[in-house]
Amino acid sequence: MVFLVEGEGGEQSVTFLDAPEACAKYDARVASWEELRDTFVEGLDICRLAWLNDATVAHPIHIAREYCPDVGVVHGGSLEFSEKHDVWCTPINSNKLECETFKQFTCDNGLCVPRWALCNGINNCGDNSDEDHCRPTFLLPGAQGQYNLTFRAAEAECNKFDARVAQWEDLLHAWDQGLDICRLGWLQDGTVGFPIHSPRAQCKGGESAKGIQHFGSQMHDSKYDVYCIFRNGDSDCNTINQFTCRNELCVPFWLKCDGVDNCGDNS
Repeated sequence: MVFLVEGEGGEQSVTFLDAPEACAKYDARVASWEELRDTFVEGLDICRLAWLNDATVAHPIHIAREYCPDVGVVHGGSLEFSEKHDVWCTPINSNKLECETFKQFTCDNGLCVPRWALCNGINNCGDNSDEDHCRPTFLLPGAQGQYNLTFRAAEAECNKFDARVAQWEDLLHAWDQGLDICRLGWLQDGTVGFPIHSPRAQCKGGESAKGIQHFGSQMHDSKYDVYCIFRNGDSDCNTINQFTCRNELCVPFWLKCDGVDNCGDNS
């Protein structure tokens, strides 16, 4: 089995010459293309080019998306040894591999995926266990009144509750479940938007607006709310002191009894 390792400098910080040491920390070695292919067959899907033992880079993709449009074990070819990427590792003793050793999530099928890949709307494990029990997208800070979060502050606000800034796809999923909140919030790509089922005049876009209202990229020092999604499936609306809808969506308490079905189930 193959797993992804980042360098001490974070994402994409390992040269090819440093790759063996990065794997050795976990009693592992740099994986071969064949080993990555076998793990791909088991279901692994991670959109992150990383070193293999022949000084090439590749990533395993089952679900095509914007930054990874090709399906399969996508090969990036040979690169200069000084270029920086992550690295694919495989344990020297497979009987001792535990994903928790390197702070990764253990899929039900035994594969390991980074925790940043949890609840991202993509079946990274291959058995969807990284998406099971994920909580829906919610708005922070959830207070009525003036917007006050820059993009950097928005990330910190989500982190307070072991959550990450939601992607557009996360917000779309919450909208599909019924979420309706007329508040602009940051999304992970630096854009802002909000989910609307019941168009009303006071929402930006006017009475004709319905769906995910998306307003494109913003200056990072602009101020809005933020849409977040829990990393931990055990967290719930009580964690963020918000109302729990019957469908398990979370909405700020000030939206109760406002004449709008913010939950989508009228609870």
